[in-house]
Amino acid sequence: MSIELAALIAEKEYRLKYNKLSYWDQNVYQWQWDLANSTDKSAQILAMCANQIGKTTTGAWITACHLTGKYPKDWKGCKYEKPIKAWGCGISNETTRDILQANLLGDPGNTDGQGTGFIPLTDIISTTRKPQVPNAVQTVLVRHYSPTSGKENGVSRLDFKAYEQGEPKFMGRPMDWIWLDEQPDSGIYTQCITRTVASKGRVMMTFTPEDGMTPTIHQFLHDIQPGQKLIQATWDDAPHLDEERKAQLLAQYPINEAKMRTRGIPIFGSGLVFLVAEDE
Repeated sequence: MSIELAALIAEKEYRLKYNKLSYWDQNVYQWQWDLANSTDKSAQILAMCANQIGKTTTGAWITACHLTGKYPKDWKGCKYEKPIKAWGCGISNETTRDILQANLLGDPGNTDGQGTGFIPLTDIISTTRKPQVPNAVQTVLVRHYSPTSGKENGVSRLDFKAYEQGEPKFMGRPMDWIWLDEQPDSGIYTQCITRTVASKGRVMMTFTPEDGMTPTIHQFLHDIQPGQKLIQATWDDAPHLDEERKAQLLAQYPINEAKMRTRGIPIFGSGLVFLVAEDE
């Protein structure tokens, strides 16, 4: 092998490992594009989907695009021309670290992991540790580039938050982008909406409706307002789940959970299910 070829292979391996954002759009399903593009005109977006179809991966991809200003050529959603202030929020400090942080920054605790998530290594300026939570990050500073010129034009800030911290931790300064992975209680959700009013920002939720028909879900299903968007996706929208895998997974779930797990339909009461209208 020539030195030149070896160098090219090494460069490709590096890009695959530390610049996932540059090629991920090649793997995106139609429902994931629909979610990304819904940010164009919607201020509150809910992706209420089946299990195991890539909700969190999609949320991390969209969030990284906004933090960096690096959008794929087919992107039709909103584009932040200037650096943003963002939150990535999960249920607990530990799950936020193991799921959101891992998807955005890379494997927590792995010395070579940083930069293997959706935020490219070269765009991570610095991270601040979260006190008393091993390997957890509290704040990330990220290089932002103008989507118009491609030139670096400032620094975006991402803070990781957990629902277990309580509603008061979701009060404070205006935010441009808030990603809620897994279902928040209504108090935290409304606090997040409030944080985005002055900034004309956006709140995106990605979850399977395991808590049933909550007021937030009911509102999106039956009283959706201008500026809101509901995206639904089922196992049929995820080609990586073949029929054998679907059957194996379905066999593990109680019968009354099947529609929730496979179609993202919330369970109401004892086996009663609200039917979900197809998204128009």
